[in-house]
Amino acid sequence: MKLANGSDWQEYCKSGEKPKNIPSSPNYVYKDKGYTHMGNWLGTGRVPEVLRVYQDFETARSFVHELKLKNTKEWNEYCKSGDKPENIPIAPASHYKNKGWVSMGDWLGSGVVAAHKMVYRNFEDAREFARSLNLKSSTEWGEYCKSGKKPFDIPSNVNNTYKKKGWNGFQDWLGNNNNASSKNYCSFKQAREFAKSLKLNSAAEWRDYCKKNKIPIYIPKNPYYYKDKGWKGFGDFLGTGSIGSQNRVYKDFSSARKFIHSLKLKSSKEWFIYLKEGGKPNDIPTKPERTYKDKGWIGMSDWLGHGKTTHHNIKYREFDKARTFARSLKLSSVKEWKEEYCKSGKKPIDIPTNAYQKYQNKGWKGWVDFLGKE
Repeated sequence: MKLANGSDWQEYCKSGEKPKNIPSSPNYVYKDKGYTHMGNWLGTGRVPEVLRVYQDFETARSFVHELKLKNTKEWNEYCKSGDKPENIPIAPASHYKNKGWVSMGDWLGSGVVAAHKMVYRNFEDAREFARSLNLKSSTEWGEYCKSGKKPFDIPSNVNNTYKKKGWNGFQDWLGNNNNASSKNYCSFKQAREFAKSLKLNSAAEWRDYCKKNKIPIYIPKNPYYYKDKGWKGFGDFLGTGSIGSQNRVYKDFSSARKFIHSLKLKSSKEWFIYLKEGGKPNDIPTKPERTYKDKGWIGMSDWLGHGKTTHHNIKYREFDKARTFARSLKLSSVKEWKEEYCKSGKKPIDIPTNAYQKYQNKGWKGWVDFLGKE
């Protein structure tokens, strides 16, 4: 027939020209009898993406490096060109996840690393490097960053990267602070007593105060200077007693979930209302999906304990058991199964509505077999 793809085959089947002894759905009729995929059926030789056997990561990456592609755009153009071997995946990030994949820069060999994956030098080492340049202002620093001479592991936006990690302004960063030297700062205890006397309530208020008022020259604007010298967070420094979320010790997942279940919350909306009311203990996280990721977290329904389960978390019955259940219903058609029974609310949650999708390659032989109708 010289058909090019599955769409052409479907059009041919609808045309009325197909002999009756040739099935429209060869994947069902000839399953386990020689059928592999549509490319083989039509003779095009094309193998579906999900059935292809790809090269291992190292071999595939070496091949791609030889192409000398510079970025993701060039990679996508190459994939569309028709020159890519079938044993090299179009979406390498998905296929080689946990099998060696690092980034597109590593895959192409361009050396470019995405900003969010860049590992920078710690603050003290980076500052020492910056001071060695003998620059006089933030303007000169910006010009230096644009020159192309800056090492990759030194960030351009240093004030953002090192915020809360030691950052104390550009004068301190470049080493031309004319106002004070860190050697002249007072002890942590003295600085904390001064900070407490201001009756400020948060780190934001401290920074705002430092901008609008002259603080003593012996008090650092960035009290993180006292790291390893008594620093325990702004709550301790200002005397408010609050603990930063990054320093809190939370309950283990099971204990936290048990506590939340006792609240009898019914939805995510009620959970957010509960958080705003301010009654949550400090050892229960505001964002449990982050704190307990890979530590027991399944979903909000499980966290609240109201019994609802999202589809991707449902553990369905094995095919044989599901088929036995379906046959016991004595239904006469797929329409009766989907439009009447499944919508009735009587179907157990561990029996899928779209049984064909869930049990494909797990025993599925068609709706006639599943429902038990000859």
